[in-house]
Amino acid sequence: MGTASDRTVDRDGPATKNIGLVFELEYSAIAGRAVIFDVMKNILSDRGVKLTPALFSQHCIHGGVEQSIHTVLETFGKTRVSEDKVIQDVSKAIRLSLADGSVKLAPGVLDLLRAARDKGLPLGALSSLDEEGAQNLISRLGLDALHVQLHCYSTSDDGVPLPDADAWRRLAKRMGVSYMGTLAMASSRHACQAAMVNGMCCVATPDPYTGFQDFSGADFVIDSMEPGLLDDMLALVTA
Repeated sequence: MGTASDRTVDRDGPATKNIGLVFELEYSAIAGRAVIFDVMKNILSDRGVKLTPALFSQHCIHGGVEQSIHTVLETFGKTRVSEDKVIQDVSKAIRLSLADGSVKLAPGVLDLLRAARDKGLPLGALSSLDEEGAQNLISRLGLDALHVQLHCYSTSDDGVPLPDADAWRRLAKRMGVSYMGTLAMASSRHACQAAMVNGMCCVATPDPYTGFQDFSGADFVIDSMEPGLLDDMLALVTA
């Protein structure tokens, strides 16, 4: 576990009593990028595109399937490939892969979320899936019993990487909590920075596709959920 950063946020006053715990559903709660990479690699290979982990990390980390597929096909000059058909095939295959029962919560996540609920913290998840797919995943993982609120974001029209700061704020608003001081778990540098823009206490949870990124500014950088993580996060908020 990394150490807290020197970033300071005014967490005094009523806002400190109205915070929650938010996280990226596919990327912090489960190893979703491994699933998405395998799906995209297999489907794109039929279109003459050899997707490697490095290319996936470069082009497919931010945003949804639409943006990732568009960027990859454009990069490989596959102008004759039906982009809409590839997006449809990839989206369907991802949903099936996430629903087949083989995807599990990352070790320690359920204990962390239960501990947060026990302390009275509302829970919220960001997802790049469509609403139905994300809700089904929450239910299959058993997170609906913890009353996890959901906000789904889609591809940005101007190509801005997602989730952005607004996505985190919308989630906090849906949960009825203040985004200032809310605890956030994010798996990429951009997602962490977007959370921190809102004054959230950010725990970086990098995966094999984002581990090379610079997570400077995050309060913690972890490679596994440790038992005392929630208490350490709350200590920053109440300090």
